[in-house]
Amino acid sequence: MNPRVLVLGLWATVVVVMAAVLARWTPSLGGYGPRLIVSEPVHVVAHTIIYGGLAYGLASVLFTPVDLADVRAWRRLRLRALVAGVAWLAVVSLQEFAQQLFRHRSIGFEELYDGLVDIGGGAFGMVLWTGFHPAHRLRVAQALGVLLHPGFVSMVGLTGLYYSALNRAPSAGLWVLLALASGLPSVVGWLYGRRVGWFATLDVARREERGRLFVLAALSAGLYLGLSVALHAPRVVVLAAALAGLGVLATALVTSAGFKVSGHVAVAVTLGVAVSAPSVRLPVLFGFAAAALTWARVRAGVHTVAEVLWAWPLGLALGAAVFYGPAR
Repeated sequence: MNPRVLVLGLWATVVVVMAAVLARWTPSLGGYGPRLIVSEPVHVVAHTIIYGGLAYGLASVLFTPVDLADVRAWRRLRLRALVAGVAWLAVVSLQEFAQQLFRHRSIGFEELYDGLVDIGGGAFGMVLWTGFHPAHRLRVAQALGVLLHPGFVSMVGLTGLYYSALNRAPSAGLWVLLALASGLPSVVGWLYGRRVGWFATLDVARREERGRLFVLAALSAGLYLGLSVALHAPRVVVLAAALAGLGVLATALVTSAGFKVSGHVAVAVTLGVAVSAPSVRLPVLFGFAAAALTWARVRAGVHTVAEVLWAWPLGLALGAAVFYGPAR
C-alpha cells in the first residue's frame, strides 16, 4: 500500500476518534487545560490545521504525479478532484456525527460554523500544497474563485448575520430567501449576457464589460432594499440591503474612474465587517475567505496585486459605514 494513503487514512481515523473522545470527556473535566482545549482560538486553529492537513494529504495522494500536457490526464484529474472532495466531506461529516453522538444533540448552527471553518482550513491547505506543486497553482486558484464566489459568500454572510442578530432560524431563513429572490434578475441577466456575448468570462473579469453587470446588480440591490422596507423588515435586513446598494455604487464609481478592484475580495471583507456587529466569531470565516481569495485572484491571472489589496480598504470602509456609522 502507498505509505501516503496509509498516513492519510490514519490521519482521518485519529480526527474522528479524537473528536468523539473530546466530546465525551472534556466538558466534564476541570482545570485550565480542558478550558483551553475548548476555547475559541484553539478551536479555530485546530480545525484549520486538521482540515488543511487533510486537503494537503488528499492532493498529494490523488493529484500527483500527473502529466499536465496530456488532455486525458486533465480529465482524470477532474475525477480525482471529485473523489478528493467527497473524501474530505466524508471525514468532516463523520467527525461532526461522532461529536453529536456523544453530546446527544442534533446538528445546528454550531456544526455549520465548524464546517465553514473547515472549508477555510481546506482552502489554506490547498494553497500550501501549490507552493510545492506550482504546476497546479492556476487550477487551484480558479477553483477557489468558484468555491468562494461572491454569490455563495454573500448568502453565507447574510445567513450568519441574520441568524446572529435575530436569533431565530425561521425568520433569518425567510429574509435570506428574499435576498435570493431579489438576486434572480441579476442571475438571469448574467446568463443572457453570457449567451449573447456581453461577458467574455464567467466572473466578468474585463473592466470594460462590467457596466451592464453593475446595472443588473443595482436592480437586484434596489429590489431587495425596496422589498425590505415595504415588508417592514428588521433593521439588520434593511442595513444589509442598503450595504448591497452602497457596494454596487462604490464599485461602479471605482470602475468608471478607470480603476479595477477584486469584487471577490471586497465582498468577503465587507461581510466580515458586517457580521462583526452581532457576532465575534463569524468574522473569522470571512477573513479566511478574503485571505484565500487575495492569493487566488492574483494567481488565476484575473487581478493584479494592487487590485486585490485595494479591495481590503474598500470592503472595510463599506462595512463600517453601514454597520458602525451614523445610520446604525
